[in-house]
Amino acid sequence: MPTCRWYLKATGADRDEIFAALKEYNIFARKYFYPCINDYACYRDQFSSDDTPVAKRIASEVLTLPLYPDLSLKRWMRSAISY
Repeated sequence: MPTCRWYLKATGADRDEIFAALKEYNIFARKYFYPCINDYACYRDQFSSDDTPVAKRIASEVLTLPLYPDLSLKRWMRSAISY
């Protein structure tokens, strides 16, 4: 299976609710692009995530499904359609 990333953008649902629901099925998605880099403690005093509204929105919406070299297509499909 070729290596690639699969991202989910939560539309019409809360990203954190989807994250929790997937976890109940032992599907460990990742909150990708979260938190925004400008929200890191080392940058917080210099930059505000309010100055990058698109990045801030994306950080609150995107999940990535599990991905590793021996992940079977069947297991990936189960992850993709579980919610």
